[in-house]
Amino acid sequence: MRKSAFALAFVAALALLATTASALPPPLPSSHWGVITLDGRPVPSGSKLSAYVDGVLCGETTRFFSFEGTTGYSITVKGDNPDTPEKDGGRHGDVIRFRLNHKIVPATAVWIEGGNSRLNLAVYIRFLHVIINRYEPTSASGH
Repeated sequence: MRKSAFALAFVAALALLATTASALPPPLPSSHWGVITLDGRPVPSGSKLSAYVDGVLCGETTRFFSFEGTTGYSITVKGDNPDTPEKDGGRHGDVIRFRLNHKIVPATAVWIEGGNSRLNLAVYIRFLHVIINRYEPTSASGH
């Protein structure tokens, strides 16, 4: 009887461990920092830098620091939670895309678990002027 009670307790303990062991810890975030400019000038206060992986928002910051006329930033990009079916963060090698105040930043970064890399960001707002010329083909006879 003692052996069967011990065996039952052992199986119950294993079952409990199996249910709690499936919850994996989230991966360490990927961090990036550097100088950031908007049209070649320091970023104005109140700006927001956002980081996206596969279109999913994975990090944001509104905290910038200034030093001798330059603006710096630091942003943490969370990793994908392995316990959820949807992608909600970065995985090793994923491309990170940035937006400053909803404007696309041309530079990208690579998501690396626990990484902390320098990446300078330059954002330019360009106005595209389009000139439309009316083009009418002429016939081969010149009429």
